[in-house]
Amino acid sequence: MFSRWSEDITKEEFLSMVLPLVEREGFRLTRDVETRDEILDGLIENIKEEGDSFCPCRLKTDDFDENRKLVCPCINFSKEYYASLQKCWCGLFVVDQVEDDEDLFGVVEEAEVFDYPIVRLKNLAPNTPLTFEVNHDHYSLVKDENDELFLLKGLCPHMAAEFSGGFVEEGRLVCPHHAWSFSLQDGSGDHPGPGLTPRPCYVKDGVVYMEVDKRKN
Repeated sequence: MFSRWSEDITKEEFLSMVLPLVEREGFRLTRDVETRDEILDGLIENIKEEGDSFCPCRLKTDDFDENRKLVCPCINFSKEYYASLQKCWCGLFVVDQVEDDEDLFGVVEEAEVFDYPIVRLKNLAPNTPLTFEVNHDHYSLVKDENDELFLLKGLCPHMAAEFSGGFVEEGRLVCPHHAWSFSLQDGSGDHPGPGLTPRPCYVKDGVVYMEVDKRKN
């Protein structure tokens, strides 16, 4: 069986290859040594027996598309969900900001609906759109001069452009490319055609969240 891994790969060699990918997504290796070693032992065993680094906490099927989501690191396949949990499925990797890794121990179950942390409120500049993507949908978050929050879903329909670099004027989000504008209240545009979709968001412990429903988003 062909494998991209060496048959005698060590845990240290495995980590040296995957950690740069994990750190790029804002995660790090857990400091919980017992959890780390147990999961890494299972990963190395799967590499030797299955030919790839399948997560030892999950079961393979005969479905290739589903199985590829089990290959460690699997963060990219459910990044938003794992960010909300502050850990990957098995807990080998945790979000950078986590202070006590042991609180996150244990395997999780995939959720269809979860709360996604967008940004710390104090880091959100007034009347400056923060753009981001969740489940391939584009969003713009705005805090106005009265600290009221507005979340709009969608790209500018003119050229399918993001609102990064745009601004807010008289209660409207203005696209930086050709100045098409959209109401913060209801997403309606100033040109014929579709507008943007308002979405709810809320603040908890200084962080702005939105609800993500994977069946709809």
